[in-house]
Amino acid sequence: GPLDLVLVTEWATPLEARWDVPAIAGRLARLGSFARVISFDKRGVGLSDRVGAPPTVEATAEDLTTAMDAAGCERVLLSRSGSTGCAAAAAPCAR
Repeated sequence: GPLDLVLVTEWATPLEARWDVPAIAGRLARLGSFARVISFDKRGVGLSDRVGAPPTVEATAEDLTTAMDAAGCERVLLSRSGSTGCAAAAAPCAR
């Protein structure tokens, strides 16, 4: 669709398993009815390599911007939760 919804979350459920959790799958399906849904896990979470120290807000914002660019995002709505929310707020400023 004309809108990309980027979910920046602190969910304990890894990206690859979210469709197996009925409550999360239902939410993703509803969101997908009006937007292209892009889920973002910060560095060290999910399938990404483990990191020694938690990434900084700046590093997470850079990762998020890189992911949005790779997905070809133009018109973005960011939905965020937890500490990753700071990076979500900073990422558009970097674009």
